[in-house]
Order: sequence, then structure tokens, then C-alpha cells
Amino acid sequence: MKNQTVENLNNRIELLKKALEFYANKDNYNQNIPANNELSSKIELDEGYQARFTLEQVGQLDTYMEELNEKVDEINKSSESLDSTKEVDSTLSQRINDIKINVKNLKDQYGL
Repeated sequence: MKNQTVENLNNRIELLKKALEFYANKDNYNQNIPANNELSSKIELDEGYQARFTLEQVGQLDTYMEELNEKVDEINKSSESLDSTKEVDSTLSQRINDIKINVKNLKDQYGL
């Protein structure tokens, strides 16, 4: 589980890094001004798509991790409950065995 969390964090970092690299690259701001004066730099053409995409992916990873952590918590609680049930069952089983031994001893003692 811990390794998956580290891996997910590394994936998020890579996504953010790629978006930042795109916007940090000076070549993406260079304009080739065409005759009709339309938008022409990669940044203008992108219109923030890289950033929105990256933030969406990071958000999805965050949601996935929250859901995963909730499920792990549920499993841990169920496991703890099961462990306590096993302890009760073990104690109860031991008491039943003690009673059987006592009944046998009494039968032997009184010849029953």
C-alpha cells in the first residue's frame, strides 16, 4: 500500500512537471505571425488545455486515493472486529472445554 501511495505521488509530480515544462518553455511563446493575424504561439493555441488536463488528472488521482484509503480503513475495521470475535470465540471455546472437563470429572467422581 505504501509503495502504491509513493507511486501515485510520483505520477502526480510527473504530470505537474510536464505541464510546468510546457508553460516554461520559451519556444512555446514564440509567434509566427501569419498574414491573417490569427493566434499562432503554442501557448495561445493551447489556451490552458495542458494545465486543465493535468489538474483534472491530479484531481482524479486524489479522489481515487481518498476512496482507496476509505476502503482500506473499512477493511482494517472489519479485520479488527473479526480479531475481537476470534478472541471471544477462543475464550468461549476454552470455557466450554473447561465445563466439559469439570462435568467429566464430576461424573468420574460420582460414578455416573
